[in-house]
Amino acid sequence: MRNKIILSMLSILFIVGCSQDITPSAMPGSRAVLGKVSTDKAFAAAKQALKQFYKIESIDNEQLVIRSQPTEYVSKGNGGTLAGSLGTGAPKTYRKLATIKIRQSADGQTIAIVRVDIQRRDTEMMRTFAYQRQAEDRPSEIPTEQSGVKMGGRYEVWSTVSRDYNQERAILSTLKQILGKKK
Repeated sequence: MRNKIILSMLSILFIVGCSQDITPSAMPGSRAVLGKVSTDKAFAAAKQALKQFYKIESIDNEQLVIRSQPTEYVSKGNGGTLAGSLGTGAPKTYRKLATIKIRQSADGQTIAIVRVDIQRRDTEMMRTFAYQRQAEDRPSEIPTEQSGVKMGGRYEVWSTVSRDYNQERAILSTLKQILGKKK
């Protein structure tokens, strides 16, 4: 019974942690006031700035949001786990996702918000938890099939573990430089 409760809580955490639908108006991230620049000009500069760091996956001209393609890498670093903080454990796959939102403040100032999420692939861990439950009375469903993203014929589960604040500041700095050159 105790294991069921723990597994249910972990499943809920992973499902909530995997949500990538951050409403742009409430998006937390590093911010910069760009001044009385038009949102169109700032949005065009934001596209150029993000292209210097990442490939662009989507552009929403109505919401003024730009999202990058995921950039994957392998690391044996911390990654938000006990084994990682002790420097043990197998290498983990991570990815970075960048989002830029341009908006206008009430006083007419244009604001850029940049968020670079670092996510860890937790597919293997979720499958392990699912296989441990197979001894129960009812057949188990693999949580990745319930809440994961299907990629390449298989389900992937990604958990946001951190943000890359240095990368966020670098993108904002590049955005300001691009706008400075256009003035």
